[in-house]
Amino acid sequence: MQLKSNTTYLLGLIISILLVFFISFLLYKLAFFQNPKELFTSYSPYVIHLLKFTIFQATISALLSILFGMILSWSMFHFRTFPFRDTLVSIFSSALVLPSIVVALGIISIFGKHGWLNELLQMLFNKSFGGYIYGLGGILFAHIYFNASYASRVFYDAFYTIPIQRYKVAKTLGLNIWQRFLYVEFPNLRAYIFGLFRTIFLLCFSSFVIVLILGGNPSYNTLEVAIYEALKFDFDIPLSIKLSFLQIFISLIVIFFISYNHSTNDTSLEKSYHTSNWIETKEESYLHGVIIVLFCFIFLIPLVSILFDGLRADFVKLFSESGFINALKTSLIVATLSSFFTLFISLILSFSKSSLMQKSSQSKNIIYKLFENIITISSSIYLIVPSIVLGVGFFIFSKDLSMPLHLVAFIALIFANTLLSLPFAFNNIYPQIYLVTSKYDKIIQSIGITTFSKIFHIYLPNLKSHIIYITALSFSFSLGDLSIIALFGDKDMATIPWYLYEKMGSYRTNDAAGIALVLLSLVLGMFLITLKAGHAKDR
Repeated sequence: MQLKSNTTYLLGLIISILLVFFISFLLYKLAFFQNPKELFTSYSPYVIHLLKFTIFQATISALLSILFGMILSWSMFHFRTFPFRDTLVSIFSSALVLPSIVVALGIISIFGKHGWLNELLQMLFNKSFGGYIYGLGGILFAHIYFNASYASRVFYDAFYTIPIQRYKVAKTLGLNIWQRFLYVEFPNLRAYIFGLFRTIFLLCFSSFVIVLILGGNPSYNTLEVAIYEALKFDFDIPLSIKLSFLQIFISLIVIFFISYNHSTNDTSLEKSYHTSNWIETKEESYLHGVIIVLFCFIFLIPLVSILFDGLRADFVKLFSESGFINALKTSLIVATLSSFFTLFISLILSFSKSSLMQKSSQSKNIIYKLFENIITISSSIYLIVPSIVLGVGFFIFSKDLSMPLHLVAFIALIFANTLLSLPFAFNNIYPQIYLVTSKYDKIIQSIGITTFSKIFHIYLPNLKSHIIYITALSFSFSLGDLSIIALFGDKDMATIPWYLYEKMGSYRTNDAAGIALVLLSLVLGMFLITLKAGHAKDR
């Protein structure tokens, strides 16, 4: 049996259309919950303030994350003799999956009013900074913590795509390291900046947990947190709907503007990896070492604080609580199902886009390009409609159903967590599928290989490390997510992040620290072990 190319892209196109249709249906339910004209009425000064602050903090967070990520990747690339460099690359890669609530708790443990730093200052100098971590500073610090690490991983790979001939020419011309960066390296890195800015901006624009915990007061709320508070505490459904559409509108503008002004050529996905033959001076190596150590310290200290604080918890008591055990079970079930759906959908969409790209290049038919864009949009739909907005849609939708609210919440959790992981999964596995298809397609057609043999003898050996990575990524994302469960969570429907948030809210700090350590161990353990397994298989 041959796998027809039409079947390949039609299956992905059907899934894409279903995703877009269902999201559109939820938005339709939101829009017509009341008179749609109300969505476009004048906004109050409070809403205008929310919008301005959300855009401001997302812009600053994205710019600083890109800047610091570029600096860190520059030092890691050039300081090859730095001990455990590969381990550090893996650790920084894990920043993307770290639960926001755990990192926020770690930051408070270090920099909070009663944190390690303030206690040390009080002991040594009888001085204290107070609760300075709450507000814009804390929000920016946490966003940079996550996204600079993510950006550094992207830029680190980008450094390896720079042709070695450029370094040879730069060495011959006697360029110093600053000139080398400006004229040799930055032109390559620049191609990644717009895409990174879009992704990081939208992640910070829709930031929920970080702002909820570190915002401190309503003046530092973002649209996402305001949607949550309007629905959860005030039960002001019209306001939550209006804010939801405002957030979607801004996200669409950002995606359209950056995509319109910066398009990438997918046909140039294949990269040649080189290492620079540039030997750093002692002073340059010292500079790189200081940068790496400083970033490592900032990155690791909140996690170390979680470890030390968590070890003081009463785990016997914690694991005897039925609430904790039920939350753990729910989290593991939701994470497992979400990772399965993420892997399945990302593979189907990637094969479909690869097939459409080949058809588009062969026939120049505009319809194939349209189908390709539909698939790409569906894979990144979470960046347009984030979890909390989906949660509002499911909440409104549940009112028309006879299903129990907890069942609706369970389905919403799996659906939202799948969409949360899908952009990262698709962007990770699609380039590899495109390369494998381009490399072996003519051979496959000439020998008439069956679908079964094609999958298990050609694609699977080339995709196994990516499949392992996607599974670990989506499982970890889902395990640490607090967004939708924040709307639906109660004593009968809880996940580990929600259970942790409740403990923090009731000031049971020892229990909260213990739960945070359990959650961190599960996420990091799953991610790093599977990541290592994937690399081992590649070798």
